[in-house]
This record gives sequence, structure tokens and C-alpha cells, in this order.
Amino acid sequence: MGSTWNAETVPRINADNIAEHVARQRAAVLDAAVGLFTTRGYGEVSLADIGQR
Repeated sequence: MGSTWNAETVPRINADNIAEHVARQRAAVLDAAVGLFTTRGYGEVSLADIGQR
């Protein structure tokens, strides 16, 4: 069975426009990845780890 859509779990745009929101999200993902790579090493970091951060 597929998952059901829940409006409460949909991320909200937290910027004045979509482009700015995307830029902020991209920066947050990159910051999380660099932080994890620095502390754990590249080979020890999964996409799930980055996403949880």
C-alpha cells in the first residue's frame, strides 16, 4: 500500500520566494554534509544521516 498525504508533514516555504527557499535548503544540506564528513569521514556518512541533521 502507498503512503497517504498529510498536510502537516509537507515542508513549508520559509523565504520570500521559492528560489530563496531552495537556496536556503541547499545551503542547509551542504552544511550538514560538510559537518558530518568532517567529523565522521566521507565513507561513514549516508544520505539518511545528512537528511536527519
